[in-house]
Amino acid sequence: MKAMQKRALMSISEALEEKKNGTHLFVSHGDVLKALVASLLKMKLDDFQSLVIDPASVTVIDFDGSKSRLLAFNDSHSPIAPMTSMEKSTKALLGGGARSSRSGKK
Repeated sequence: MKAMQKRALMSISEALEEKKNGTHLFVSHGDVLKALVASLLKMKLDDFQSLVIDPASVTVIDFDGSKSRLLAFNDSHSPIAPMTSMEKSTKALLGGGARSSRSGKK
C-alpha cells in the first residue's frame, strides 16, 4: 500500500512539474484516490479506509506542491466545471473559510 501511495504521489509531482498552474485531473481506483487524499491531508495511511470515495465521484483538492485544502469530497451531484474554477487562496483557512461570493451578495 505504501508503494502504491508513493507512485500515485509521484504522478502528482510529475504533473505539477510539467504544468505548474491550472487544473489537473487524476482518475483512478478508489483505494488509490483514498491513499492520495489521506497523504495530502496528512492522515496516516493506516486510516485511509475511513475515507469513502464512490465510483464516478469527484474530489477536489487545492494543492500547491506542499500545502493542500480539501474543496470537495466524494461529490457525485455537482457539475464539475465550477469546481475547476473555484477561487483558490494560499492563505490558511480558519473557521468556516467562506470564499467571497462572485455575485457580490453576502
